[in-house]
Amino acid sequence: MTHGASTLAARSLRAVVWSYLGAGMRICAQLVIQVGLARQLGPAAFGQASTVLLVMGLGWLLADAGFGSALIQKEQLQDDDLAFALGWVVLLSTLIGVLTYGLSPWLAGLLNDPALVPLVRACAVLIPLQALSNIPLSLLRRDLDMKRQQLLSVGTYVLGMGVVGFSLAVAGLGAWALVVGFGVQLALTLALGFRLAPFPLRLRLHHANTAFRNFGLSVLATNLANWSIESLDRLLVGRFWGLKSLGEYAAAGNLARAPASVLVGTLQAVVFSSTSRAQSDREQVRRGFVAVLCLVALVSTPLFCFLAVQSAFVVQLLYGPSWSSAAPLFAALCLSIPSYAVLSIAGPTLWGLGAARSEFQVQLLIAVATFGGYAALAGWPLAEAVWLVPVLSLIRSILIVRALLPRLNLSVRHVLHACAGGAALAIAAALMAGAGLMLAPSPWTSVLVSAGLSALACTAVLRAAGRHLLVAELRSVMIQRAAGSVWARRACGWLGLQPGVAS
Repeated sequence: MTHGASTLAARSLRAVVWSYLGAGMRICAQLVIQVGLARQLGPAAFGQASTVLLVMGLGWLLADAGFGSALIQKEQLQDDDLAFALGWVVLLSTLIGVLTYGLSPWLAGLLNDPALVPLVRACAVLIPLQALSNIPLSLLRRDLDMKRQQLLSVGTYVLGMGVVGFSLAVAGLGAWALVVGFGVQLALTLALGFRLAPFPLRLRLHHANTAFRNFGLSVLATNLANWSIESLDRLLVGRFWGLKSLGEYAAAGNLARAPASVLVGTLQAVVFSSTSRAQSDREQVRRGFVAVLCLVALVSTPLFCFLAVQSAFVVQLLYGPSWSSAAPLFAALCLSIPSYAVLSIAGPTLWGLGAARSEFQVQLLIAVATFGGYAALAGWPLAEAVWLVPVLSLIRSILIVRALLPRLNLSVRHVLHACAGGAALAIAAALMAGAGLMLAPSPWTSVLVSAGLSALACTAVLRAAGRHLLVAELRSVMIQRAAGSVWARRACGWLGLQPGVAS
Protein backbone atom coordinates (compact mmCIF):
# COMPACT_ATOMS: atom_id res chain seq x y z
CA MET A 1 0.00 0.00 0.00
CA THR A 2 1.38 3.41 -0.97
CA HIS A 3 1.98 6.13 1.59
CA GLY A 4 -0.86 8.22 0.12
CA ALA A 5 -3.32 5.34 0.29
CA SER A 6 -2.20 4.53 3.83
CA THR A 7 -2.69 8.16 4.90
CA LEU A 8 -6.13 8.28 3.30
CA ALA A 9 -7.10 5.01 4.97
CA ALA A 10 -5.98 6.34 8.38
CA ARG A 11 -7.90 9.60 7.90
CA SER A 12 -10.94 7.67 6.72
CA LEU A 13 -10.79 5.42 9.77
CA ARG A 14 -10.58 8.41 12.11
CA ALA A 15 -13.48 9.96 10.22
CA VAL A 16 -15.54 6.79 10.66
CA VAL A 17 -14.75 6.68 14.39
CA TRP A 18 -15.80 10.29 14.88
CA SER A 19 -18.82 9.81 12.67
CA TYR A 20 -20.02 7.04 14.95
CA LEU A 21 -19.18 8.93 18.13
CA GLY A 22 -21.09 11.93 16.83
CA ALA A 23 -23.92 9.71 15.66
CA GLY A 24 -24.10 8.11 19.08
CA MET A 25 -24.44 11.52 20.69
CA ARG A 26 -26.98 12.60 18.09
CA ILE A 27 -29.13 9.50 18.43
CA CYS A 28 -29.34 10.00 22.18
CA ALA A 29 -30.27 13.64 21.65
CA GLN A 30 -32.79 12.83 18.91
CA LEU A 31 -34.50 10.09 20.88
CA VAL A 32 -34.94 12.31 23.92
CA ILE A 33 -35.90 15.45 21.98
CA GLN A 34 -38.10 13.86 19.28
CA VAL A 35 -39.94 11.65 21.74
CA GLY A 36 -40.41 14.59 24.11
CA LEU A 37 -41.69 16.82 21.32
CA ALA A 38 -44.04 14.11 20.01
CA ARG A 39 -45.51 13.54 23.47
CA GLN A 40 -45.85 17.28 24.07
CA LEU A 41 -47.34 18.21 20.67
CA GLY A 42 -49.52 15.19 19.84
CA PRO A 43 -50.04 13.67 16.36
CA ALA A 44 -51.87 16.61 14.73
CA ALA A 45 -49.37 19.36 15.66
CA PHE A 46 -46.49 16.99 14.98
CA GLY A 47 -47.98 16.43 11.53
CA GLN A 48 -48.07 20.18 10.90
CA ALA A 49 -44.45 20.53 11.96
CA SER A 50 -43.41 17.61 9.77
CA THR A 51 -45.06 19.25 6.76
CA VAL A 52 -43.23 22.56 7.08
CA LEU A 53 -39.89 20.83 7.73
CA LEU A 54 -40.45 18.84 4.52
CA VAL A 55 -40.84 22.15 2.72
CA MET A 56 -37.53 23.22 4.23
CA GLY A 57 -35.91 20.04 2.96
CA LEU A 58 -37.09 20.58 -0.61
CA GLY A 59 -36.15 24.26 -0.49
CA TRP A 60 -32.64 23.41 0.67
CA LEU A 61 -32.12 20.85 -2.10
CA LEU A 62 -33.13 23.37 -4.76
CA ALA A 63 -31.11 26.17 -3.20
CA ASP A 64 -27.94 24.11 -2.68
CA ALA A 65 -28.16 22.81 -6.30
CA GLY A 66 -25.69 20.03 -5.50
CA PHE A 67 -22.79 22.44 -4.96
CA GLY A 68 -22.09 21.20 -1.43
CA SER A 69 -21.42 17.72 -2.83
CA ALA A 70 -19.48 19.18 -5.77
CA LEU A 71 -17.11 20.90 -3.29
CA ILE A 72 -16.46 17.52 -1.65
CA GLN A 73 -16.06 15.53 -4.88
CA LYS A 74 -13.59 17.84 -6.70
CA GLU A 75 -10.06 16.50 -6.33
CA GLN A 76 -8.36 19.93 -6.27
CA LEU A 77 -10.47 22.76 -4.86
CA GLN A 78 -9.79 26.36 -5.94
CA ASP A 79 -11.08 29.69 -4.62
CA ASP A 80 -13.02 30.15 -7.87
CA ASP A 81 -14.91 26.92 -7.11
CA LEU A 82 -15.96 28.27 -3.74
CA ALA A 83 -16.96 31.63 -5.17
CA PHE A 84 -19.01 29.95 -7.92
CA ALA A 85 -20.76 27.65 -5.44
CA LEU A 86 -21.45 30.50 -3.01
CA GLY A 87 -22.77 32.79 -5.74
CA TRP A 88 -25.29 30.28 -7.02
CA VAL A 89 -26.33 29.18 -3.53
CA VAL A 90 -27.09 32.78 -2.54
CA LEU A 91 -29.03 33.43 -5.76
CA LEU A 92 -31.00 30.19 -5.77
CA SER A 93 -31.79 30.17 -2.06
CA THR A 94 -33.23 33.70 -2.31
CA LEU A 95 -35.36 32.80 -5.33
CA ILE A 96 -36.57 29.55 -3.74
CA GLY A 97 -37.40 31.36 -0.52
CA VAL A 98 -39.50 33.96 -2.37
CA LEU A 99 -41.25 31.24 -4.42
CA THR A 100 -42.02 29.18 -1.30
CA TYR A 101 -43.44 32.24 0.45
CA GLY A 102 -45.76 32.90 -2.48
CA LEU A 103 -46.90 29.28 -2.77
CA SER A 104 -47.72 28.88 0.92
CA PRO A 105 -51.54 29.30 0.48
CA TRP A 106 -51.54 26.64 -2.26
CA LEU A 107 -49.66 24.15 -0.08
CA ALA A 108 -51.97 24.81 2.87
CA GLY A 109 -54.97 24.24 0.60
CA LEU A 110 -53.45 21.01 -0.69
CA LEU A 111 -53.40 19.65 2.85
CA ASN A 112 -56.68 21.32 3.90
CA ASP A 113 -55.09 23.25 6.78
CA PRO A 114 -55.04 27.11 6.57
CA ALA A 115 -52.89 27.22 9.72
CA LEU A 116 -49.96 26.01 7.60
CA VAL A 117 -49.69 29.34 5.71
CA PRO A 118 -47.73 31.34 8.33
CA LEU A 119 -45.64 28.26 9.20
CA VAL A 120 -44.59 27.73 5.58
CA ARG A 121 -43.84 31.43 5.16
CA ALA A 122 -41.57 31.37 8.19
CA CYS A 123 -39.73 28.38 6.70
CA ALA A 124 -39.37 30.24 3.40
CA VAL A 125 -37.38 32.92 5.22
CA LEU A 126 -35.10 30.23 6.67
CA ILE A 127 -34.25 28.55 3.35
CA PRO A 128 -31.30 30.87 2.47
CA LEU A 129 -29.91 30.40 5.97
CA GLN A 130 -30.12 26.63 5.61
CA ALA A 131 -28.44 26.60 2.18
CA LEU A 132 -25.55 28.80 3.35
CA SER A 133 -24.98 26.75 6.51
CA ASN A 134 -24.29 23.68 4.35
CA ILE A 135 -21.12 25.17 2.80
CA PRO A 136 -18.89 25.06 5.93
CA LEU A 137 -20.26 21.60 6.77
CA SER A 138 -19.33 20.41 3.26
CA LEU A 139 -15.81 21.80 3.64
CA LEU A 140 -15.37 19.95 6.93
CA ARG A 141 -16.60 16.70 5.35
CA ARG A 142 -14.29 17.21 2.39
CA ASP A 143 -11.31 17.30 4.74
CA LEU A 144 -12.67 14.23 6.60
CA ASP A 145 -12.78 16.47 9.71
CA MET A 146 -15.70 14.54 11.15
CA LYS A 147 -14.75 15.39 14.72
CA ARG A 148 -15.59 19.07 14.44
CA GLN A 149 -18.39 18.45 11.94
CA GLN A 150 -20.16 16.05 14.29
CA LEU A 151 -19.64 18.20 17.38
CA LEU A 152 -21.03 21.18 15.48
CA SER A 153 -24.07 19.27 14.20
CA VAL A 154 -24.91 17.69 17.55
CA GLY A 155 -24.30 20.84 19.58
CA THR A 156 -26.48 23.09 17.41
CA TYR A 157 -29.25 20.47 17.29
CA VAL A 158 -29.36 20.18 21.09
CA LEU A 159 -29.41 23.96 21.56
CA GLY A 160 -31.89 24.68 18.76
CA MET A 161 -34.37 21.81 18.82
CA GLY A 162 -33.73 20.60 22.37
CA VAL A 163 -33.44 23.74 24.46
CA VAL A 164 -35.36 26.28 22.38
CA GLY A 165 -37.80 23.98 20.55
CA PHE A 166 -38.82 21.89 23.54
CA SER A 167 -39.16 24.96 25.78
CA LEU A 168 -41.52 26.56 23.29
CA ALA A 169 -43.50 23.31 22.95
CA VAL A 170 -43.98 23.22 26.71
CA ALA A 171 -45.09 26.87 26.52
CA GLY A 172 -47.88 25.80 24.14
CA LEU A 173 -46.62 27.15 20.79
CA GLY A 174 -47.45 23.93 18.95
CA ALA A 175 -45.78 23.45 15.56
CA TRP A 176 -44.12 26.88 15.88
CA ALA A 177 -41.84 25.35 18.52
CA LEU A 178 -40.12 23.17 15.91
CA VAL A 179 -39.91 25.96 13.32
CA VAL A 180 -38.30 28.45 15.72
CA GLY A 181 -36.00 25.78 17.15
CA PHE A 182 -34.87 24.80 13.66
CA GLY A 183 -34.16 28.43 12.83
CA VAL A 184 -31.95 28.77 15.91
CA GLN A 185 -30.12 25.58 14.95
CA LEU A 186 -29.41 26.91 11.43
CA ALA A 187 -28.17 30.29 12.66
CA LEU A 188 -25.76 28.64 15.10
CA THR A 189 -24.55 26.18 12.44
CA LEU A 190 -23.74 28.97 9.99
CA ALA A 191 -22.00 31.21 12.53
CA LEU A 192 -19.93 28.49 14.20
CA GLY A 193 -19.30 26.64 10.92
CA PHE A 194 -17.79 29.71 9.33
CA ARG A 195 -15.36 29.99 12.24
CA LEU A 196 -14.32 26.34 11.90
CA ALA A 197 -14.11 26.31 8.08
CA PRO A 198 -13.77 29.91 6.84
CA PHE A 199 -14.05 30.59 3.12
CA PRO A 200 -13.77 33.72 0.95
CA LEU A 201 -17.00 35.72 0.84
CA ARG A 202 -16.77 36.24 -2.90
CA LEU A 203 -19.61 35.55 -5.34
CA ARG A 204 -19.49 34.64 -9.01
CA LEU A 205 -21.98 33.10 -11.43
CA HIS A 206 -19.57 31.96 -14.16
CA HIS A 207 -17.08 29.09 -14.05
CA ALA A 208 -14.71 27.79 -16.72
CA ASN A 209 -14.89 24.22 -15.41
CA THR A 210 -18.18 22.86 -16.70
CA ALA A 211 -17.53 19.46 -15.08
CA PHE A 212 -17.82 21.07 -11.61
CA ARG A 213 -21.17 22.63 -12.52
CA ASN A 214 -22.46 19.52 -14.27
CA PHE A 215 -21.62 17.29 -11.30
CA GLY A 216 -23.52 19.65 -9.02
CA LEU A 217 -26.55 19.56 -11.32
CA SER A 218 -26.41 15.75 -11.45
CA VAL A 219 -26.37 15.67 -7.65
CA LEU A 220 -29.28 18.13 -7.55
CA ALA A 221 -31.35 15.94 -9.86
CA THR A 222 -30.52 12.86 -7.80
CA ASN A 223 -31.29 14.64 -4.52
CA LEU A 224 -34.64 15.80 -5.85
CA ALA A 225 -35.50 12.23 -6.76
CA ASN A 226 -34.29 11.15 -3.30
CA TRP A 227 -36.44 13.81 -1.67
CA SER A 228 -39.42 12.61 -3.67
CA ILE A 229 -38.88 9.08 -2.39
CA GLU A 230 -37.99 9.97 1.21
CA SER A 231 -40.39 12.88 1.72
CA LEU A 232 -43.08 12.93 -0.94
CA ASP A 233 -44.69 9.96 0.76
CA ARG A 234 -45.28 12.13 3.84
CA LEU A 235 -47.01 14.80 1.80
CA LEU A 236 -49.13 12.13 0.15
CA VAL A 237 -50.01 10.63 3.54
CA GLY A 238 -51.06 14.07 4.74
CA ARG A 239 -53.11 14.61 1.59
CA PHE A 240 -54.86 11.21 1.49
CA TRP A 241 -55.03 10.21 5.17
CA GLY A 242 -54.94 13.56 7.03
CA LEU A 243 -52.47 15.41 9.27
CA LYS A 244 -53.09 13.16 12.29
CA SER A 245 -52.04 10.12 10.25
CA LEU A 246 -49.12 12.13 8.91
CA GLY A 247 -48.01 12.84 12.46
CA GLU A 248 -48.08 9.12 13.27
CA TYR A 249 -46.32 8.25 10.02
CA ALA A 250 -43.63 10.91 10.58
CA ALA A 251 -43.06 9.84 14.19
CA ALA A 252 -42.74 6.19 13.13
CA GLY A 253 -40.34 7.15 10.35
CA ASN A 254 -38.22 9.30 12.66
CA LEU A 255 -38.03 6.47 15.17
CA ALA A 256 -36.95 3.95 12.50
CA ARG A 257 -34.42 6.31 10.95
CA ALA A 258 -32.84 7.32 14.26
CA PRO A 259 -30.82 4.10 14.79
CA ALA A 260 -30.28 3.88 11.02
CA SER A 261 -28.53 7.26 11.08
CA VAL A 262 -26.11 5.86 13.64
CA LEU A 263 -25.43 2.62 11.80
CA VAL A 264 -25.24 3.78 8.21
CA GLY A 265 -26.25 7.40 7.81
CA THR A 266 -22.99 8.67 9.27
CA LEU A 267 -21.01 6.44 6.89
CA GLN A 268 -22.42 8.22 3.84
CA ALA A 269 -20.23 11.31 4.19
CA VAL A 270 -17.11 9.20 4.85
CA VAL A 271 -17.80 6.82 1.94
CA PHE A 272 -18.40 9.73 -0.43
CA SER A 273 -15.30 11.66 0.65
CA SER A 274 -13.04 8.59 0.70
CA THR A 275 -14.26 7.34 -2.69
CA SER A 276 -13.78 10.82 -4.16
CA ARG A 277 -10.17 10.90 -2.97
CA ALA A 278 -9.46 7.34 -4.22
CA GLN A 279 -11.62 7.36 -7.36
CA SER A 280 -8.64 6.58 -9.64
CA ASP A 281 -7.90 3.36 -7.70
CA ARG A 282 -10.98 1.23 -8.43
CA GLU A 283 -9.57 -1.86 -6.70
CA GLN A 284 -9.20 0.03 -3.43
CA VAL A 285 -12.74 1.36 -3.78
CA ARG A 286 -14.08 -2.13 -4.59
CA ARG A 287 -12.52 -3.74 -1.54
CA GLY A 288 -13.70 -0.96 0.72
CA PHE A 289 -17.25 -1.09 -0.62
CA VAL A 290 -17.58 -4.86 -0.14
CA ALA A 291 -16.12 -4.75 3.37
CA VAL A 292 -18.40 -1.91 4.50
CA LEU A 293 -21.44 -3.51 2.86
CA CYS A 294 -20.86 -6.77 4.74
CA LEU A 295 -20.36 -4.97 8.06
CA VAL A 296 -23.48 -2.81 7.61
CA ALA A 297 -25.61 -5.84 6.70
CA LEU A 298 -24.38 -7.76 9.77
CA VAL A 299 -25.44 -4.94 12.08
CA SER A 300 -28.52 -3.35 10.48
CA THR A 301 -30.54 -6.36 9.27
CA PRO A 302 -30.94 -8.21 12.60
CA LEU A 303 -31.51 -5.00 14.54
CA PHE A 304 -34.39 -3.76 12.39
CA CYS A 305 -35.99 -7.17 12.08
CA PHE A 306 -36.01 -7.28 15.88
CA LEU A 307 -37.59 -3.79 16.09
CA ALA A 308 -40.25 -4.75 13.52
CA VAL A 309 -41.32 -7.78 15.57
CA GLN A 310 -41.36 -5.69 18.77
CA SER A 311 -42.94 -2.60 17.13
CA ALA A 312 -46.07 -2.41 19.31
CA PHE A 313 -44.13 -2.50 22.57
CA VAL A 314 -41.42 -0.10 21.35
CA VAL A 315 -43.95 2.54 20.24
CA GLN A 316 -45.94 2.20 23.48
CA LEU A 317 -42.81 2.56 25.61
CA LEU A 318 -41.49 5.64 23.85
CA TYR A 319 -44.56 7.56 22.66
CA GLY A 320 -47.30 6.33 24.98
CA PRO A 321 -50.71 4.67 24.41
CA SER A 322 -52.09 7.60 22.37
CA TRP A 323 -49.62 6.71 19.57
CA SER A 324 -50.55 2.98 19.37
CA SER A 325 -51.81 3.27 15.78
CA ALA A 326 -48.25 4.18 14.74
CA ALA A 327 -47.00 0.68 15.66
CA PRO A 328 -47.85 -1.09 12.35
CA LEU A 329 -46.37 1.85 10.47
CA PHE A 330 -43.18 1.54 12.50
CA ALA A 331 -42.95 -2.21 11.74
CA ALA A 332 -43.19 -1.71 7.97
CA LEU A 333 -40.73 1.20 7.98
CA CYS A 334 -38.23 -0.82 10.05
CA LEU A 335 -38.22 -3.54 7.40
CA SER A 336 -37.30 -0.94 4.77
CA ILE A 337 -34.15 0.11 6.65
CA PRO A 338 -31.83 -2.80 5.64
CA SER A 339 -32.39 -1.88 1.98
CA TYR A 340 -31.83 1.76 2.88
CA ALA A 341 -28.57 0.72 4.54
CA VAL A 342 -27.33 -0.88 1.33
CA LEU A 343 -28.35 2.23 -0.59
CA SER A 344 -26.49 4.42 1.90
CA ILE A 345 -23.24 2.71 0.91
CA ALA A 346 -23.83 2.17 -2.82
CA GLY A 347 -25.20 5.67 -3.56
CA PRO A 348 -22.24 7.67 -2.15
CA THR A 349 -19.84 5.26 -3.86
CA LEU A 350 -21.46 6.06 -7.21
CA TRP A 351 -21.23 9.77 -6.42
CA GLY A 352 -17.56 9.50 -5.48
CA LEU A 353 -16.89 7.82 -8.83
CA GLY A 354 -18.60 10.73 -10.59
CA ALA A 355 -21.64 8.66 -11.61
CA ALA A 356 -24.41 10.51 -9.77
CA ARG A 357 -26.50 10.52 -12.95
CA SER A 358 -26.79 6.72 -12.82
CA GLU A 359 -28.36 6.95 -9.38
CA PHE A 360 -30.69 9.71 -10.54
CA GLN A 361 -32.24 7.45 -13.18
CA VAL A 362 -33.09 4.84 -10.57
CA GLN A 363 -34.33 7.40 -8.04
CA LEU A 364 -36.59 9.03 -10.61
CA LEU A 365 -38.17 5.67 -11.42
CA ILE A 366 -38.81 4.91 -7.74
CA ALA A 367 -40.15 8.42 -7.13
CA VAL A 368 -42.75 7.94 -9.86
CA ALA A 369 -43.61 4.50 -8.44
CA THR A 370 -43.99 6.01 -4.94
CA PHE A 371 -46.39 8.68 -6.15
CA GLY A 372 -48.42 6.27 -8.26
CA GLY A 373 -48.46 3.61 -5.56
CA TYR A 374 -49.76 5.86 -2.78
CA ALA A 375 -52.31 7.43 -5.11
CA ALA A 376 -53.58 3.96 -6.07
CA LEU A 377 -53.73 2.86 -2.40
CA ALA A 378 -55.42 6.03 -1.11
CA GLY A 379 -58.60 4.13 -0.25
CA TRP A 380 -56.75 1.52 1.81
CA PRO A 381 -56.01 1.78 5.54
CA LEU A 382 -52.62 3.44 6.01
CA ALA A 383 -51.41 0.43 8.03
CA GLU A 384 -51.72 -1.65 4.84
CA ALA A 385 -50.65 0.94 2.26
CA VAL A 386 -47.41 1.57 4.16
CA TRP A 387 -46.03 -1.79 3.02
CA LEU A 388 -45.36 -0.14 -0.31
CA VAL A 389 -42.31 1.45 1.36
CA PRO A 390 -40.21 -1.70 2.08
CA VAL A 391 -41.10 -3.16 -1.33
CA LEU A 392 -39.94 -0.09 -3.25
CA SER A 393 -36.93 0.31 -0.95
CA LEU A 394 -35.75 -3.20 -1.85
CA ILE A 395 -36.22 -2.59 -5.58
CA ARG A 396 -34.39 0.72 -5.28
CA SER A 397 -31.33 -0.77 -3.56
CA ILE A 398 -31.13 -3.62 -6.09
CA LEU A 399 -31.12 -1.22 -9.03
CA ILE A 400 -28.51 1.09 -7.45
CA VAL A 401 -26.16 -1.79 -6.70
CA ARG A 402 -26.70 -3.11 -10.22
CA ALA A 403 -25.53 0.26 -11.60
CA LEU A 404 -22.41 0.05 -9.42
CA LEU A 405 -21.37 -3.54 -10.28
CA PRO A 406 -19.65 -2.93 -13.64
CA ARG A 407 -17.80 0.13 -12.32
CA LEU A 408 -16.17 -1.95 -9.57
CA ASN A 409 -15.95 -5.25 -11.47
CA LEU A 410 -18.23 -6.93 -8.93
CA SER A 411 -20.54 -9.90 -9.45
CA VAL A 412 -24.04 -10.37 -8.08
CA ARG A 413 -22.79 -13.43 -6.22
CA HIS A 414 -20.18 -11.34 -4.39
CA VAL A 415 -22.80 -8.83 -3.26
CA LEU A 416 -25.15 -11.58 -2.09
CA HIS A 417 -22.30 -13.12 -0.10
CA ALA A 418 -21.68 -9.75 1.56
CA CYS A 419 -25.36 -9.57 2.62
CA ALA A 420 -25.80 -13.24 3.57
CA GLY A 421 -24.40 -12.85 7.07
CA GLY A 422 -26.90 -10.12 7.90
CA ALA A 423 -29.76 -12.31 6.66
CA ALA A 424 -28.64 -15.22 8.87
CA LEU A 425 -28.47 -12.99 11.95
CA ALA A 426 -31.85 -11.43 11.09
CA ILE A 427 -33.55 -14.83 11.14
CA ALA A 428 -32.05 -15.59 14.55
CA ALA A 429 -33.03 -12.15 15.93
CA ALA A 430 -36.61 -12.35 14.61
CA LEU A 431 -37.18 -15.82 16.06
CA MET A 432 -35.96 -14.74 19.49
CA ALA A 433 -37.98 -11.50 19.36
CA GLY A 434 -41.10 -13.57 18.67
CA ALA A 435 -40.25 -15.85 21.57
CA GLY A 436 -39.95 -12.81 23.81
CA LEU A 437 -43.48 -11.73 22.88
CA MET A 438 -44.83 -15.03 24.19
CA LEU A 439 -42.65 -15.25 27.28
CA ALA A 440 -43.14 -11.70 28.58
CA PRO A 441 -46.43 -9.93 27.72
CA SER A 442 -45.66 -6.57 29.40
CA PRO A 443 -43.82 -3.94 27.29
CA TRP A 444 -40.67 -3.49 29.36
CA THR A 445 -40.08 -7.15 30.09
CA SER A 446 -40.89 -8.20 26.53
CA VAL A 447 -38.39 -5.78 24.99
CA LEU A 448 -35.66 -6.63 27.50
CA VAL A 449 -36.15 -10.41 27.33
CA SER A 450 -36.39 -10.37 23.53
CA ALA A 451 -33.29 -8.19 23.21
CA GLY A 452 -31.32 -10.52 25.46
CA LEU A 453 -32.41 -13.65 23.62
CA SER A 454 -31.74 -12.06 20.21
CA ALA A 455 -28.28 -10.91 21.25
CA LEU A 456 -27.41 -14.40 22.52
CA ALA A 457 -28.71 -16.02 19.32
CA CYS A 458 -26.74 -13.65 17.06
CA THR A 459 -23.62 -14.15 19.16
CA ALA A 460 -23.97 -17.92 18.87
CA VAL A 461 -24.36 -17.73 15.08
CA LEU A 462 -21.31 -15.48 14.74
CA ARG A 463 -19.24 -17.69 17.02
CA ALA A 464 -20.16 -20.83 15.08
CA ALA A 465 -19.96 -19.51 11.53
CA GLY A 466 -18.43 -16.02 11.72
CA ARG A 467 -15.54 -16.78 9.40
CA HIS A 468 -17.97 -17.89 6.69
CA LEU A 469 -20.36 -14.95 7.19
CA LEU A 470 -17.63 -12.32 6.74
CA VAL A 471 -16.40 -11.64 3.20
CA ALA A 472 -12.65 -11.86 2.54
CA GLU A 473 -12.35 -8.06 2.25
CA LEU A 474 -13.73 -7.52 5.76
CA ARG A 475 -11.63 -10.34 7.22
CA SER A 476 -8.55 -8.77 5.65
CA VAL A 477 -9.31 -5.37 7.21
CA MET A 478 -9.85 -6.93 10.64
CA ILE A 479 -6.58 -8.89 10.46
CA GLN A 480 -4.69 -5.76 9.43
CA ARG A 481 -6.21 -3.81 12.31
CA ALA A 482 -5.34 -6.60 14.76
CA ALA A 483 -1.67 -5.63 14.53
CA GLY A 484 -2.32 -2.32 16.27
CA SER A 485 -5.57 -2.83 18.18
CA VAL A 486 -6.25 -5.06 21.15
CA TRP A 487 -9.98 -5.07 20.43
CA ALA A 488 -9.48 -6.02 16.79
CA ARG A 489 -7.08 -8.79 17.85
CA ARG A 490 -9.60 -10.19 20.32
CA ALA A 491 -12.39 -10.03 17.73
CA CYS A 492 -10.21 -11.89 15.22
CA GLY A 493 -9.35 -14.56 17.76
CA TRP A 494 -12.98 -14.98 18.77
CA LEU A 495 -14.02 -15.40 15.12
CA GLY A 496 -11.12 -17.75 14.38
CA LEU A 497 -9.34 -15.35 12.03
CA GLN A 498 -5.58 -15.77 11.82
CA PRO A 499 -2.95 -13.67 9.99
CA GLY A 500 -2.40 -14.92 6.47
CA VAL A 501 -5.82 -16.58 6.12
CA ALA A 502 -8.02 -13.62 5.25
CA SER A 503 -9.15 -15.06 1.95
